[in-house]
Amino acid sequence: MVQWQTKKEVELEIKAGEPISTSMFLRVYIDETFESEKEMRQAGYTEMIHCINDKWKAGGKQLDEYNMEFEACRK
Repeated sequence: MVQWQTKKEVELEIKAGEPISTSMFLRVYIDETFESEKEMRQAGYTEMIHCINDKWKAGGKQLDEYNMEFEACRK
């Protein structure tokens, strides 16, 4: 049996290197993805941007006074 993905389901996947739009920042680039928020926080990404969409969250890590890195994890 073939299952077709709708366009909406395909757009909900996030990959490293992709730009995303958020409510806090205009656009950020995701450097890496994690399977859970716990893994992302253990890697030091504690500045949470709570929602990207219904399946993903994003978090940031302060690199220095002016720069941050952003990662995404599944909800």
